[in-house]
Amino acid sequence: MSNEVEFNSLTKDDVKIRFEDPSGIPSKPTDEEVAKHRKTRLILVVFFAIAVVAMVVVAVIIIIVAPQCEKKEVPENGKVMDTTDENWWKNAVIYQLYPLSFKDSNGTGYGDLKGITEKMDYFAELGVNALGLSPIYQSPMADGGYDISNYTTIDKTFGTMEEFEEFLKESHEKGFKIIMEFVPNHSSNKHPWFEESKKSKDNKFRDYYIWRDGAGVGKDQTPNNWISVFGGSAWTYDNTTDQYYLHQFHKEQPDLNLRNDEVKEELKKVLKFWLDKGVDGFRVNAAQFLLEDESFNDEPENSNYNNMSDPTYDMLDHTLTYGKKVKL
Repeated sequence: MSNEVEFNSLTKDDVKIRFEDPSGIPSKPTDEEVAKHRKTRLILVVFFAIAVVAMVVVAVIIIIVAPQCEKKEVPENGKVMDTTDENWWKNAVIYQLYPLSFKDSNGTGYGDLKGITEKMDYFAELGVNALGLSPIYQSPMADGGYDISNYTTIDKTFGTMEEFEEFLKESHEKGFKIIMEFVPNHSSNKHPWFEESKKSKDNKFRDYYIWRDGAGVGKDQTPNNWISVFGGSAWTYDNTTDQYYLHQFHKEQPDLNLRNDEVKEELKKVLKFWLDKGVDGFRVNAAQFLLEDESFNDEPENSNYNNMSDPTYDMLDHTLTYGKKVKL
């Protein structure tokens, strides 16, 4: 059998017809048509340019005639508010500062107390009455300063105690109230209290934190199903004493035992220390986490949890670890 395929060749007349009748292939535009479209394009370009210029002119006019915010005038006595008013906190405009990223005065790459002090006039122009400081205490910075290893020392990242006192003095001279962040729910795992607490079960500081045996036959499971705000178990095992400690945030932030009277007294001393320095008030951090239910039972699952969009913490209905009242 032959593999050849026979093709019928085109005749001269077929070729002639195909060239004379292009069957829908567009022909080259005439000079008149080109001139006509060129005129249309030119009109559109001119129109677009006029529209752009008009918008720029209108924007400039709006900027010129729009009312400007009035610069806040500082009173003649240099103070931005009546510092003798005991109810100042009810109506004050409070500027919350995260010092670590506010203003770097010495080129370290981190904000500091001197940087904040240098902006006093800026705060006055804004009409601010009080400055709220996120934690500036000594910290390993596992959680941006919220893991505190010494409640009565300024972290060297922010400066010295002398610089804090200068900041406080200048703030008060300008009439600003100063609010410190108070973090009573947890400390750093580098705090001397915790370092002592984990040494032995009969250590004086053992009950400063919340320790529990593991669950299960071999006690090798977490005490219950409680979840950390940041995900994962709220319990971390420590092999020195073969127990777990509670942390509602990072494992580097063990929860303090607010049912322990000695802990409450220690925290009161912290407040008194800063009040004696001249601080005007405190913002209590994580107040809703201060106490946990003493039953240490498992928390129920959240029936509305969406594992595609909700954080891990929302897996449970936090009836035992959130919103318990505590009295200092």
